[in-house]
Amino acid sequence: MSTGWDTNDGKYAKIQGDYAKQQAEYAKSEAENLIYLKSNVLDAVKDVDTQVVYAKEMGDYAKQQGENIEIQEDSRQANENSRIQNEGNRKSAEETRNLNENSRKYNENTRELAESERISSENTRRNQESSRETNEITRKNNELARQTAEDVRNTNEIERITNETTRESNEDIRISNEEIRVEAENNRIHLGNYNSTATYHIGNEVNYNGSTFRALTVNTNVTPVNGENWVTVAEKGTNGIGQLVGDSEVFTATEGQTVFTLLNGTYEMGKGRLQVFVGGVPQYSPTNFTETSSSSFTLSEGLSTGIEVIAYYWNVI
Repeated sequence: MSTGWDTNDGKYAKIQGDYAKQQAEYAKSEAENLIYLKSNVLDAVKDVDTQVVYAKEMGDYAKQQGENIEIQEDSRQANENSRIQNEGNRKSAEETRNLNENSRKYNENTRELAESERISSENTRRNQESSRETNEITRKNNELARQTAEDVRNTNEIERITNETTRESNEDIRISNEEIRVEAENNRIHLGNYNSTATYHIGNEVNYNGSTFRALTVNTNVTPVNGENWVTVAEKGTNGIGQLVGDSEVFTATEGQTVFTLLNGTYEMGKGRLQVFVGGVPQYSPTNFTETSSSSFTLSEGLSTGIEVIAYYWNVI
């Protein structure tokens, strides 16, 4: 800030003021000398008083000028000091402003960085939320699929249990039929000549009056003749010659099957030489089956799938 004074000018003016003061002091001293001379010199020039007054006035003027210069210099110096102080204050304020500006820029950068991080975090949150929603949809779909699969599994399990129960029941029936079959097979043994005191079981064969009979029921003391309890499997020939040959075949019925065909041999029709068991239960002709031909027979009712049918048959050769 300029005060209108140059530093060098101020120094020069001070010097001039000091010189003027010296001149004034000298002039004053001279005036005093002149006054002294005036009192001692009677014949001095008449205008000495005027010159003395003038010199004194000039000295006072010079002194006043010097004092004015000092005042101006003091004012200039005060102004300069004020300027320097103001400049220092300005610089300090500028430094403070720069610090505040730097702090503002730092805070702005920090804010921008925080905003960038916030935006990034928000984008991450949105992506995660979108992923969560997708995963939730997938989870619901998987849960629906799981429930559907569970329902199917439960249905299959119920069906499996039902099938297992049916299988176990069929197995029990098969075992029972097998036991009946084995018992029948065991009871089919030829027991020799008829004995009225013996107990005969289904399938037992005996000789009576030259013919062979098979028991159709469990009986005791029932004379072997064709009827409810016995059936002729080999009649006595005119000369007593003839051999009865037997065989058996096992069939597994298909749904509704009634006709069964022998594959390994034939039987003599109308002689009671075909014995049929369905599920281990003996069947009787013509109530339960019909001798269709010498190599086949027909049941009166169709069977269910898997039922076991055993045919025992004989022929005379």
